Amino acid sequence: MKKWMANWQFLNDHGWEMFIANGIIDTVAKDTQSKYRAAFSRFIDFLVGAGRRCDLEGLVRFLHACRQQGARGTTLEGYRSAVLWVQRIHDLEQFAADERLVRAVAGYKHFDKCHGIPRGAVTWSMLQQLLAGAPQWRDAFEVVFLCVLRVTQLLRMLVGDAVLTADGAVVLTVRAEKRNKCGSPYSHVSRKEIVHPRAKELLGRLQQGRVHGESVFPGFSSAAANEIIQRAAVALGWPSGLQFDGVHCLRHGGCQFIKVFIAELLSRMGNPCAMSAPTIVGGYGRLNEVRTRLEDSDSDSES
Repeated sequence: MKKWMANWQFLNDHGWEMFIANGIIDTVAKDTQSKYRAAFSRFIDFLVGAGRRCDLEGLVRFLHACRQQGARGTTLEGYRSAVLWVQRIHDLEQFAADERLVRAVAGYKHFDKCHGIPRGAVTWSMLQQLLAGAPQWRDAFEVVFLCVLRVTQLLRMLVGDAVLTADGAVVLTVRAEKRNKCGSPYSHVSRKEIVHPRAKELLGRLQQGRVHGESVFPGFSSAAANEIIQRAAVALGWPSGLQFDGVHCLRHGGCQFIKVFIAELLSRMGNPCAMSAPTIVGGYGRLNEVRTRLEDSDSDSES
């Protein structure tokens, strides 16, 4: 990056009044900004309609009213954060940061986590049921399932992110990790090895003949996909007592599916090696780091 060099002779402070506000605006992502503005508008509409003052009591009454209609703790936190963001931008009294309010909302979030309906996992057979009625979503849903991705990671997947290594492995670059924060100057990127053969074939096909760096799923709508899964759960009679609320259920099911796949591979390892499982685990399968800490076993001394 080129070092900034000031032209001190023509330094101009025009528009300085918005310097702090513009910086605070950019502490959240663009998509979040629009959500926060909409949330703040709903708060103001409530105050006007109910004849309340824009103060801490007004915000508490608003959040209480939302809770009365079933809003979860995470939703309440979203509204509180939206109000606080606007207050910071316009240098208003920051009653949305009230310590007791913050603790109260955290309590509702904890309660919902402990008492809420568990999220359901879409299994492989359930995924096939889903795709039979919505084949247009096949590629996206299978990538989330087989690669165990979050929706944000799917949306930011680019052509070229899946790379075939020299030893035949497929490694996928994953963006938009959940831990991304505005306080970090870096965009967190991780890489995961794709192990299922179907996933490897799918990623290769999706990248074939396309421009490097373009979006793999440019027209994917997470809201529409979530709705498809919610309707399918009812229509197909998926297990009751579980919440099938959207695409993230595919990630849960995919994790289970890949876990079983790897376990089966390990269980069949003895056949190609022509060894029993105890021999593999306790003897030949030990890493060099382990071997240096142990006495040589009888199996290691055999020639």
